[in-house]
Amino acid sequence: MEMLGMTQSTLYRKISSLRACGLLMVDRFLVSPDGKREALYVCTFTEISLKAVNGRMELSLVETERSRERRWLTAFFAEGLTEPVAEPLDVYGR
Repeated sequence: MEMLGMTQSTLYRKISSLRACGLLMVDRFLVSPDGKREALYVCTFTEISLKAVNGRMELSLVETERSRERRWLTAFFAEGLTEPVAEPLDVYGR
């Protein structure tokens, strides 16, 4: 946090926004001897490109294999799912 010049609450909000739009996911949890859990996050893509197309910005991502598997499992096991899980990403968390 100190290296980034952010407070802990700001950092948590940024991580939450990145998770909500699908750019970060929890890789695993570390458990300290006193029982506290610490989440380790990984990026969900291996490549990102931003292009100007017909006056609009177009963002495309190449997902990691693990991210695709996790999204597929979430969609497969979701109860009452009638619509696709994938939604357009808003890189600003809105």
